[in-house]
Amino acid sequence: MFTPPDEANNLDIEAMNDSSDNLEVIESDVHAMPQKFRQAGSLPKKKGRLNWFIIGSIIVVALAAIIVVAIMFFSSPQEVGELPDLSDVQVNGNQNVNSNQNTNQADNQDSQQQTADSQGGRDLQRITDVSQLRTALLLHFNSYQVFPTDLDALAPEFLSEVPINPRPGGLAYEYLPEEDQLNYQLKFALEQGGLWGVARLRQGSYIATASGITPEEVFRLEQDNQDDSDDNQNSQAEGDQPQALRQGLDTDSDQLTDIEENIYQTNSTNQDTDGDGFNDAQEILNHYDPTSAEGRLIDSSLIEIYQNPSHPYSLFYPKVWSARSLTANDSEVIFTATTGEFIEVIVADNPLGVSAYNWYLAQNNADLARSLRSLMIGGFSAVQTEDGLNTYVSYGSKIYIITYNIGTQQQMNFQTTYQLVLNSFIFFGSPENQETGSNQGDSVIVAPES
Repeated sequence: MFTPPDEANNLDIEAMNDSSDNLEVIESDVHAMPQKFRQAGSLPKKKGRLNWFIIGSIIVVALAAIIVVAIMFFSSPQEVGELPDLSDVQVNGNQNVNSNQNTNQADNQDSQQQTADSQGGRDLQRITDVSQLRTALLLHFNSYQVFPTDLDALAPEFLSEVPINPRPGGLAYEYLPEEDQLNYQLKFALEQGGLWGVARLRQGSYIATASGITPEEVFRLEQDNQDDSDDNQNSQAEGDQPQALRQGLDTDSDQLTDIEENIYQTNSTNQDTDGDGFNDAQEILNHYDPTSAEGRLIDSSLIEIYQNPSHPYSLFYPKVWSARSLTANDSEVIFTATTGEFIEVIVADNPLGVSAYNWYLAQNNADLARSLRSLMIGGFSAVQTEDGLNTYVSYGSKIYIITYNIGTQQQMNFQTTYQLVLNSFIFFGSPENQETGSNQGDSVIVAPES
């Protein structure tokens, strides 16, 4: 029979109180918790300790595994691509690496090899050589405040080796420092031309200096003009007064010298030979015949029309003068008077198509450029030197230099004739076609509007 716990407890207490010696307990009165409940009560404590032990062990093992893997990963050699051979990388003196050359070296090697034996390939090499030489020369100047006496002084500090002109064709690179070594001339030649940055250099010889690259014929012309200017300055410094250019004898003061009156068949003692109310010089400059009140200059026998066969320009010049081209490509034409004076037209390269003023400024110092006068030639902006003897006009990729040279004379006998050449100077065709001389001969010359 099952006895409730409270009653059992009361019985036990009473028995204990009745006799402290009587500790015998009837077996039937002892009630123990069934085995299934006793096991269930003791398992949670053991299972909790076991779970925490297992979880802790797993964490420790996992951490250990992570550490081992990390050590193996970072200690093992990494897989990398093939490194470039730095022994072939050249750095210039100011530590600027030509990144384009390094990046494109592999791509260009084959194409350069294929074109090395062609004119274009050799010209490309020449332009590259000159560019490297100019950079090395500048680095030398920055280091020593002078340019070297020869190109060999650039190696090996600024160049691994001094380049030489690829053969055949071209010219050996000629280096000439100025006397004070503050500038230099580096001459080279191209067989068919190539690109210098965005500018296109055509076939021919060039002079490279610290300030840029100029066609040799233009450079020599400007150098001669500079030498003449230096001579005049030296004369002034020594106290000699330069002889100012003066107009030739003009008896009737009509702006035509007596010598010009003879070539235009006008009266040197009468300002208005044909009596139409306009003086003789005004009529000539406006393309009228000064000997006929109704006639035009183009219809008279007083002038000739010159049309350049290779460049798109034409002009008027006195019939009694001679016209002659000094170059095979007609880039330099001279119109000569019997006195030895002459007017010359030179066609020079202007690859970037800059204005005449900017072109002149690039060739001369700023003081000379500030003295230029502005005018229009053939409908295009032009500039003229202060003495009125040199005029520059830009057309397409060319500069046209129109110069009056008095030769050995000490006076200007043909100032009005020079103005006639400028006033009659016109362009025909389009700037893009100015190299196609064979087609330009078919153009029709139209006299400027009067």
